[in-house]
Amino acid sequence: MSLLRKLQSYIPDRSIDEFELFEEAKKLYPKIKFEEITNSLLKEMTTEVGIEKTTAFFYHKLIHFSNSSKFIKKINSNPVKFSNLPKLKNEVWVIPAGFYRDIPEFDGDGELIRKIGSHFGTRSRLIEVNPKGSITNNANEIIAELEKTNANNLIVFSISKGSADLRVALENRPDLQKKIFVWITIGGLLKNNPLADVLLDKTTFRKLIQKTVLQILGIPFEFLTEFSTLSGILTSPINIQIKNKITLLPIPLPSHMQGNILKKHRILSEYGPNDGYGLLTDSILPESYIIPAWGTDHYFRTPMLSEILYKVFFYISSL
Repeated sequence: MSLLRKLQSYIPDRSIDEFELFEEAKKLYPKIKFEEITNSLLKEMTTEVGIEKTTAFFYHKLIHFSNSSKFIKKINSNPVKFSNLPKLKNEVWVIPAGFYRDIPEFDGDGELIRKIGSHFGTRSRLIEVNPKGSITNNANEIIAELEKTNANNLIVFSISKGSADLRVALENRPDLQKKIFVWITIGGLLKNNPLADVLLDKTTFRKLIQKTVLQILGIPFEFLTEFSTLSGILTSPINIQIKNKITLLPIPLPSHMQGNILKKHRILSEYGPNDGYGLLTDSILPESYIIPAWGTDHYFRTPMLSEILYKVFFYISSL
């Protein structure tokens, strides 16, 4: 191995012929519809044909053979004119990602969402839950905020772990769901996560070190254990009765990623297509319209993001 190679902070995956990839993916399971795809099928496919082809299969079925197909076509065919944006009277809430204060550059505080929403005339709030808090504690903070508000037509965006916080809040207090007009989840960590199991699968000594480091950082151990498939709190089917739901779903290949998130993607690839933090199927709100973003990972760093958000607000104005 050359010294130059050793000095690289990361080594990316090679780019692949995506045109050929989709041509091959189209031939897989031609009769199956998107909603019939299961985690077990995707895991089996990944073992047989690889993560790239399985991810392309997932995306192809979502675009062309899903309950969201017509919606995707409609939302992409309607141009948004900045000079003539409709006005919304709704209040926008953002339930932020974990560590949104510590690393604001990842946009976990939804600043861009709130700015774009203001062009549609909305008032917005960042619900300032504990950025290092457990799901349970943050859910209780969200419940308290929902109890206080008189609004009954909220547009709520949840980002990454914030989706788990909001899910638990609304399932613990289903009477508060009626206050939400639309829920939009972005890269939502909605279910228990195999990645948490990997992080927790350590020897007694290493686990002690892990707990010590988390304690120094001010992060409760529950931040991990509540996501575990063995001890977590997100094992039951999602039970949300909000009428209008939208999932913004990043769908990357390994060659689209770099750095630490690529390492996490490789770990999760044993279980199927993922965004570097969660399995794609586990990031979807049931009965939601899905807007896929091909080529971007969990952090949603894509030139398409602003356009997608404008189109989401524009669509909401028609509801």
